[in-house]
Amino acid sequence: MASQAASSAALELLRCGVGRATFGLDLAHVRTIVRADQLRRRGGREDEGLVGHIAGANGEVPVYCPRGRLGETDAVPSSGQQIVVLHDQRATWGLLVERVSQIQRVPANALLPLPALGADFARAPFRGVLQADRELLLVLDPARWGPAADACAPGPAAASRPNTAFGSVLQPGGSRQLVLFSTSLPSQGQRPLWFGLSIAQVQEVLEPLPWTSVPGVPRYVHGLIGWRDRPVAVLDLNERLGLPASRAGEAQRMLVVQAGTSGALLAFPVAAALRLLRLPVPHRARPELLSLEPSLVRGVVELMDGTLVIPDLDAFVRVSGAGQ
Repeated sequence: MASQAASSAALELLRCGVGRATFGLDLAHVRTIVRADQLRRRGGREDEGLVGHIAGANGEVPVYCPRGRLGETDAVPSSGQQIVVLHDQRATWGLLVERVSQIQRVPANALLPLPALGADFARAPFRGVLQADRELLLVLDPARWGPAADACAPGPAAASRPNTAFGSVLQPGGSRQLVLFSTSLPSQGQRPLWFGLSIAQVQEVLEPLPWTSVPGVPRYVHGLIGWRDRPVAVLDLNERLGLPASRAGEAQRMLVVQAGTSGALLAFPVAAALRLLRLPVPHRARPELLSLEPSLVRGVVELMDGTLVIPDLDAFVRVSGAGQ
């Protein structure tokens, strides 16, 4: 009975425009909406933090501008701005937004948590993500925007510990097939760089998909895609591993993969050429690890036709391996 009640419960979301983007707010936290001309502005840049106060029943109510933290720093017209007044048991505060649109009513279980990427998404000021009508709507976490926002922020990520198991990763045992892929074409005279994952970890190979950017996450997190009704984080694999960022325009596929232990899903833009490698295969150990983050790699070996890097996907989603 309790599970049925939970699944039938509804969530009402207020769609708010911040800069040129749209985000959701749980209507349960919204006390009222007032015009921005009631704001007594303070000095300083309007896209950063506390921008002023409005009068409230029990004194002044602080008003914050979310544009800076949400990456919406382009100049926007002040006409039409509104203040969404939020509250919890401890305080009342406001968010200055560019527009407020319709209320969207959805089942409570339609709000999905952000993908498990350790501290990468733990620092993002969102409660979750809603997928509806082929759209991903990020839902703001009110507690991350009010006077107590600093207390809600997670502490620093734990220092990463290198994975010292750099023995041969291509011996028989476990999966006997690897899917090899690259993120860009090698330059002339350059030895090809391949990445390899167990065939069991590769969930689907897709045509390139547009992603929804997530403000406040590291640069190597491109954003989110919706895959089979689940939000999946899209990462620049090169940049996450400490290599130069992938070159724009060379990704012709989207690879959806799954970490072996945690089951977390990730997506990587990759080049069109993929191949299947059957184990065992002749190889030799590489004496150095390129310029890779060692805690995120199971091993690096030399094949006859290129260098092969085996990423450790479980390390990608551990807090100790995130937030570099």
